[in-house]
Amino acid sequence: MTPRQYLLNHENLPNFMKDFHDQKDLFKAIYEQWKDGEPEHKVLEDVNWVDAHVFTIDFFLWWMGLHGYKLQKVKKKGVKFYNPIQTIQKCNNIRHGKLDETLTDAL
Repeated sequence: MTPRQYLLNHENLPNFMKDFHDQKDLFKAIYEQWKDGEPEHKVLEDVNWVDAHVFTIDFFLWWMGLHGYKLQKVKKKGVKFYNPIQTIQKCNNIRHGKLDETLTDAL
């Protein structure tokens, strides 16, 4: 298998990031959580979630994959990490709830 075939099979990504639509939800969630944060996070005023998505998936992780690296979960004992799927779902629910409110107000 060539590095390109490896990457085209998305083997360098965790399962929850292999689908394009799931990637979009991930980057929307990251953006929503950080965009109104501390002043040091104001870089997101100049970088939208789409640009971050494209750069990270299509350039950074692709380049790293060509060189034998992949994104994977840490297995450090004694640390209870957040579940990315639950976090993304929570952000989706908030975003869709706001959309529901907007549509209801418009009617």
